[in-house]
Amino acid sequence: MSRLLYLRCWPAIARVFTVFAAAALGLAVWLAARFFSGIADVFFRYVIACIAVQSVVLVLLTMVLALGKCLSLRASRARSAHIRLLEDLLADHAAGLVDRGAVLEASNRYAQEFVEVCSRSFELLRGASQRALEELLLDSRAYQELLRDTCSPYPPRALRAISLLSHVGAPEALAAIERAVRNPVALVAMEARIALLRVGPEDVQREILEHLPHLPFWQRVVLLHHLPENSPLLASFVSGALASPDDDRILAALELVLGRQKLLPVENFARLAASANIEVRIRFFKALPFLLGLEWPVEVLRTGLADPDWRVRAMAARACGHMQAAECAPQLRQILVSSVNSIEAGHAARSLAKMGGEAWKSLQTFAWSVSENVRASAPAGQPALRWLAVSALQGRLTGPGGRPTEHAGAAR
Repeated sequence: MSRLLYLRCWPAIARVFTVFAAAALGLAVWLAARFFSGIADVFFRYVIACIAVQSVVLVLLTMVLALGKCLSLRASRARSAHIRLLEDLLADHAAGLVDRGAVLEASNRYAQEFVEVCSRSFELLRGASQRALEELLLDSRAYQELLRDTCSPYPPRALRAISLLSHVGAPEALAAIERAVRNPVALVAMEARIALLRVGPEDVQREILEHLPHLPFWQRVVLLHHLPENSPLLASFVSGALASPDDDRILAALELVLGRQKLLPVENFARLAASANIEVRIRFFKALPFLLGLEWPVEVLRTGLADPDWRVRAMAARACGHMQAAECAPQLRQILVSSVNSIEAGHAARSLAKMGGEAWKSLQTFAWSVSENVRASAPAGQPALRWLAVSALQGRLTGPGGRPTEHAGAAR
């Protein structure tokens, strides 16, 4: 019954059915009223007719539901018996007790049950057993049905077909999955993209990645979790996207890098530090610790620390800490002293703490001086200094390893 909802003509069917049901109910009430023509009161006659029609409809619905349940249970038992038969035949075939022809004959007779058996078996079998099952599926009638089912308007059937065909990897199977990308149901199209990213040819994978900026946010998030880990295509796509003039493509590539949270060897990214798009600059410096370039990007970090927007400076300061860029310590100290934004100053302070050495000592000295002169050294126009002073007094500024410093302890 649920398959009707996915038919293309379902809206028209629903409208026609509503009109037909109302007309049939009215006609039934009129006929029942004529049957009770012996009742003189017209109003009372039609009330009795309505009650009688409703009672008959309820009885008929109950009988139809009971009959449907009985037929469903009978079909379910027969389906289970066919599945057990196919499983036994496959086990006997693997043991050499049954020839290939008998298995194919049974699979052609019970095509839908054979598809379900294959779906379960692909999750359990590996190696030669899985390859033997793939060959049986390729030679069966169910395989042709699966090729057609990838474009089915019924999502569960299309999803099952895509999942099974992705294990086969035959050219016609990949072509059928590629057609499913254009399915109007978003979930089916997403499953097809995931399958192609896993087993599809390189040109198809590149096309899917190129289409990434045009997908809704939730679909991009799902695709990020299914991208191949060590694919050279991923690095080349990100490098090409970062070098392109299209901001949407650049943002999609940076989102991909941030979603993976792993180092990625790319090129042509230094120019993004001076991009005219503020959103590109913010995401670029947020993703910079995961971009493995050919040179140490100190100048890129300095460009970000000198950006006119505090959000870009905050992400650049955060990147300095992740990348241990001690060369940028003077600019971080300047941000710490002069910033009027506590978020920006907090990133600068944490980055100095991560660097250790002279940077960490200068942060200790600064925190101690603010703690000693919290009222005199923190003017009303510098909330960042007040935030650092309170942090020092509460012992929240910790050294390498997460231990509070002796200055923080003394401040308490």
